[in-house]
Amino acid sequence: MLGCFRFRQFRDDSSKINEFGFLTLGRFELEINVKRDMRALDRRKLTFIIFIALSLFSTSSVGIASLATQEHQITFNPELQKQVSAEFDFLTISLKRVEPCGDCIGKRRFVFEITDKLKGLKKEFAIGNETAQVDEIVIANISRAAIIGSVSGTVRAVNVVDLDVGSVIDFFYCHFPSISKNRRFTAYVKLLPRFSTPFSYIYLTYDLFKSPSQNRTQASQGRGDKINVGIPVYPMENLKSGLYEPINVNDESQAHTLASSSIFWLDEAVFAFVDRWKKANHLVVVDVSSGTQHIKVKVKPIDTMSVINQKQCSKEELENPEKLIYTREISVPTDKEGYVRLHFSPRGPCLSYSILDIALP
Repeated sequence: MLGCFRFRQFRDDSSKINEFGFLTLGRFELEINVKRDMRALDRRKLTFIIFIALSLFSTSSVGIASLATQEHQITFNPELQKQVSAEFDFLTISLKRVEPCGDCIGKRRFVFEITDKLKGLKKEFAIGNETAQVDEIVIANISRAAIIGSVSGTVRAVNVVDLDVGSVIDFFYCHFPSISKNRRFTAYVKLLPRFSTPFSYIYLTYDLFKSPSQNRTQASQGRGDKINVGIPVYPMENLKSGLYEPINVNDESQAHTLASSSIFWLDEAVFAFVDRWKKANHLVVVDVSSGTQHIKVKVKPIDTMSVINQKQCSKEELENPEKLIYTREISVPTDKEGYVRLHFSPRGPCLSYSILDIALP
């Protein structure tokens, strides 16, 4: 019977069995302990641990390598939990203390303090689940907050908290969570189960003003589902169907991949990212200003050849020109109305321009 797993990070990318019998894949180490007493292990906890283990250790061309090389990554080091706090109007929420928790999958219980400066009152609430590290506190309004944390170096967690009762009312895993400027929406990539192939990125949004059930489509399995959460916004097939699984993706060439360092909010209710699909990069702009029931999506192909110097590129590089650009930032230029500005990271001598302005349709 599998008892528990333990992960460690390494500087090298080798795969080996070390002297303790631990399996090391890439930069991670998986320790498997054996428990003879089956009653000592909770079935639900074991299911989650096995899922995360499979997700982390399965290899894919757009798997861990893709996630690990993205910019704007949170440093994952639960042993050095940083101080985290947030303010909104007359409310302040701060991480007060971290306690060991043997019954928590994340092995820690996080105790937060809510300060109501208007009434001069203080109260506490706690989070003890798969969250291993707290990264950010977002106060959406006086009764709702999101505690964004990390489960591992690549898996993030969102805890939705009802501040009136002081408890977590929703929880889900994701990649690259990004909070809107008005603190109402979260945009993110669905957790990628890397043991299934091919896999493809699916982009979603969550409305913190709405209930957990309103943030799930009919394709979700309900509150117990911690992966299929939110409203799909892209690819377009998922937006139209409300499905959480890839549609018409039969091999890696048809898979969607995030080709920007993050998801960027252009204003209070509009976010953008670059998606790579069928050997081409596309700017995707999502408008949720009318709510998640009336999402508007604009997709504009990016002319990669217009920003590279073909004479400086090798023959091999020109075979996959879509990989020659990587968008590190997306913004709205103040001098060009109706445009979105892409800022590229240097990718060798092929790149002629580091900025490209794209007119929205």
